[in-house]
Amino acid sequence: MSGFDGRNATLVARTELRRTRRRLDTGWKAILLTLLGGAFGLLYAAGFGAGAYFFVQKLAAGDLDPSEGLLIARGTLSGIALFVAFFGLQRTVKSIGRVDAPAGVLSATDHRTVAVGLLLAEFGRWLVVSAIPILCLAGGIGLGAGSAAAFALTVVVLLLVLAAGLVTGFVGGLVVKNLIARSWFVARHKTALGFLASFGFPAAYVFLMTADVAAEALLASVAYLPSSWYADLLLLGVPGAPGNTGYAAAAVAETLLAVPLGLASVGRLTGGLWFRDPVQPTNEKTVERGSRIPAGLEDRLPLATVRTAEKSWLRARRAPFTLQWALMPLFVLLYAGQQAFVFGIPPVLAATVGVALALSAASAFTLNPVGDEGRCCPSSSPRGYPAGSSSAGRCSRVRSPASRSPCWARSASGSPDRTHRSASRWQRSWRPSSPDAARRSRAASALRSRSSKRRRCRGVEKPSSPAGGAISTSR
Repeated sequence: MSGFDGRNATLVARTELRRTRRRLDTGWKAILLTLLGGAFGLLYAAGFGAGAYFFVQKLAAGDLDPSEGLLIARGTLSGIALFVAFFGLQRTVKSIGRVDAPAGVLSATDHRTVAVGLLLAEFGRWLVVSAIPILCLAGGIGLGAGSAAAFALTVVVLLLVLAAGLVTGFVGGLVVKNLIARSWFVARHKTALGFLASFGFPAAYVFLMTADVAAEALLASVAYLPSSWYADLLLLGVPGAPGNTGYAAAAVAETLLAVPLGLASVGRLTGGLWFRDPVQPTNEKTVERGSRIPAGLEDRLPLATVRTAEKSWLRARRAPFTLQWALMPLFVLLYAGQQAFVFGIPPVLAATVGVALALSAASAFTLNPVGDEGRCCPSSSPRGYPAGSSSAGRCSRVRSPASRSPCWARSASGSPDRTHRSASRWQRSWRPSSPDAARRSRAASALRSRSSKRRRCRGVEKPSSPAGGAISTSR
C-alpha cells in the first residue's frame, strides 16, 4: 500500500464491470428494459448521425454561414461535455462514489488505486452505452465530408470529450459527497436537494428550449466555454470548415491537463471521504405508537392493505426520487405545449393533456409503487397490495419504523385481519351464562383487543417496551 498500483486499479475496474453485467442478468425484466433503452438510444443515435451529415453537407456547400456553423458546432460539443459531466456527477453521488466491502478492499490496496479503478469502470460503462452514438455521429460527419480522416478524428475527439467529462463529473461528485459528509445542513436535506438537482437540470433545459430566443442565448453561452474548443479540433478534419487551430491545440492541452489533475484530486477527495466519520444529523422527536393514517381508513381496510399504504408513504418520504415517474408525463405535456405555441393547437392536444395529467396524478397518488411487489405480494392477498398502493395517497402521516414491524413480517404469522374476524365471531357466539363461558368470553375479548390494536389508533397505546406511552426515535 505504498502508492498507486495500476494492476490493482485494473482489477477493481474489471470486478466492478463484472458486477454490472451480473446485475443485468437478474431476469427478463432487466433484459427487457435494457433492450428498450438500447432501441431508444439507437433512434437518437441515428438522428444525431443524420443531423451531422446534413450539417457538414451545408457547411461544405456554403449554404450555411461559417460563423453560424462554428457557433452550432461549439455549442453542440460543449453541450455533450456538460451532459457527460452532469450525469457523471449524479452517478458518483448516488452509486459509484462508494466501495463495496470497504474494509476488505481498502485494507488490501491504496485508496487512490481503488478510486481510479472505480473511474475506469465507469469509463467502460460509458463506452458500452455510447459506442453506437459515437459511431453514428462520426459516420455522419465522415460521409458528409467524404473523408475517412474526418471519421477517425471525430471518434478521437468524442473519446476525449467523454474522458474529460467523466473525470470532471467524478471529481464534482466526490466534492458533493464530501460536502454531505461534512455539512450538517446538506446531510439533513440531501434527499430533497438531490431531487431538485436531478430534475432541475432537464426541466430547465426543456423550458429553455421552448423559446427560440432562449435556445439561441443558451447555445451562445455554452459555445464560449472551454469545453467548446473540442469543436475546433473536430472541424480540422472537415474540408473548408471554419475551425481555429489555436483552439484545437487548446482542447488537446485541456484534456492532457484536466485528466491528471482530476486523478490527483480523486485521491485526495476519496481519502477524506472514506477514512473520516461523516456527520450524523439527528432530530429527536417523540412519536406516539400507533398508525398515522387518516381516521377511518384502518377500520375499513384489511391490515395488509393498510400496511402497504404506510410502506409506500414511508418510502416516498425517505427517498422522494422514487416519485420520478410522476414527473415524466409532465415533460410530455411541456413538449406538447411548446409545439402548440410554435405551430398552433394540434387536434391531439386535448387527448395528450388528459392522458399526461391522468398518468401523473395516478403515479403521484400511488407514490410510485413499482419495484416493491417482490417482497409485499407473497405476504398479502392478490387484492391487498394493489388496494394498498391505490390508498397510499390518503396517508397523511406515517409512524416511525421503530414502532412497527414490516407488513410482510406481520401477515406472514397468520393473517391478522382474518384473526380479528374469527375472534369477533367467537365472541358473538359465546354468552357469559356460566363462569366457564364468562372466562371464554373474556379470552375472546382480549384476543380481539390485541388484534384491534394493530388496526386502529385510540389515543396513545402502551408500548411493549418499558419506555412508557411514547417512544423517542431519531431520524
